[in-house]
Amino acid sequence: MDTDSDPEFEGVRKPSTLHEAAYQDNLEGAKLLLRKGAAIGLRDLNGNTALHIAILKETDDLVQFLIDQGADVNNPGSEGMTPLILASSRSNYAIASRLLEVGADVDAADIEGRTALHHACIQE
Repeated sequence: MDTDSDPEFEGVRKPSTLHEAAYQDNLEGAKLLLRKGAAIGLRDLNGNTALHIAILKETDDLVQFLIDQGADVNNPGSEGMTPLILASSRSNYAIASRLLEVGADVDAADIEGRTALHHACIQE
């Protein structure tokens, strides 16, 4: 990861450097980028934040770090899926539980009107 690049850069076809850290499960890189001023809420071209990516990659330590750093746990990403909906759709109930502890909206729905509970039931 090029740490000399602007942490706010979001190219036309590239995710931000914080997204790249999430894709690579690079907790130390994410810490460095946030210390350097990277915006935790930047969205990629699909509408996902680094928190969404970390949940999709099932990197629980990075998810926890991003939550601790103030990532918006109710931010709808791709297809309107909030972090809680993503965690539920992946059957990652430890992260879903943590998201609920910090105020994730249990009633939030994706673009098809499905909540985290709907996604959890689909997975079972």
